[in-house]
Amino acid sequence: PNLPKKHARPKKQYQPVKREPRLDQLPKQKSSKELSLEEEKEEEYKTLWDIYLEPKVRKNEELPGGMCLRQKTATCGLLRCKTSTFRKQLHKTIIRLEKKGKKKKILRMLKQMREHDETGAAGDGP
Repeated sequence: PNLPKKHARPKKQYQPVKREPRLDQLPKQKSSKELSLEEEKEEEYKTLWDIYLEPKVRKNEELPGGMCLRQKTATCGLLRCKTSTFRKQLHKTIIRLEKKGKKKKILRMLKQMREHDETGAAGDGP
């Protein structure tokens, strides 16, 4: 059965209206105290990253047998202990998180690792 087609009205074209953002949608201005805390965290992040994840170059290191190595590059602080599966897994996790840009999680993990290393607790990590 053929039914008659209904004629649709043409859609009206409205001009886009610029709206002012509401107060609760405005980006919050950070106080100087919050900014200094963020800078402090960034500094701590960089320091811990250098300690645990930057390759180290050791020059003129003397081995127990008396030989002297002119230059040796160690991978990073986390991977110095080659038998630790915990540190290897932690290194992989941190690299993956760094690619995703999750600095807060990385900072928390590195802080825990530093606390563990400073206290001299038994085991590979916290």
